[in-house]
Amino acid sequence: MSPVVAYLIQSVGWAGAGFLAGVLVGRAARDVRRIAAAVTVDDTEGDEDMPDPRGSRPHWIGTASAQTLVALVVVLLGVVTVVQGIVQSDATAGLTRCQYEYSNAFADALEARSQASTDAQDALDELLTTVGQTLQSTDPNATRPPVQRAISEYLAKRQALKAQQAAHPYPAAPRARCP
Repeated sequence: MSPVVAYLIQSVGWAGAGFLAGVLVGRAARDVRRIAAAVTVDDTEGDEDMPDPRGSRPHWIGTASAQTLVALVVVLLGVVTVVQGIVQSDATAGLTRCQYEYSNAFADALEARSQASTDAQDALDELLTTVGQTLQSTDPNATRPPVQRAISEYLAKRQALKAQQAAHPYPAAPRARCP
């Protein structure tokens, strides 16, 4: 199910629940029978010359028209809220998707660079071990080839590290990628 459809179903459900709660609270808050018993036909006779307690209004705004206007405003607010929710949900999904892509690209680059760095560090350890053993040796001619080999291996590993770093750059920061 698409996120838009899911959001619409959820919004309609909550709107229906809110409407039902409003109707039930409204009915519970007013006692129609008591009001009807208090206002009788005899009480309203002879009140034609009394001013309208609701104030003067244009003739086209009757009770039904005012209720219709309020209903239209409520419906319009509901539509605007749903549209705003859909737009916000889409923007959040886009930002999440962008952040997900950035995290995966960063993890891939970090993994490749870390492995190359580990190899270079191992070569450095081997070089220092070889130099240390060579310094303890008494024959200076026999010690030169292992040191040269260890230095060559270390330099090759450092070159491979730099190549890996160039091949796997860190992705651009999310502030530049994810508006």
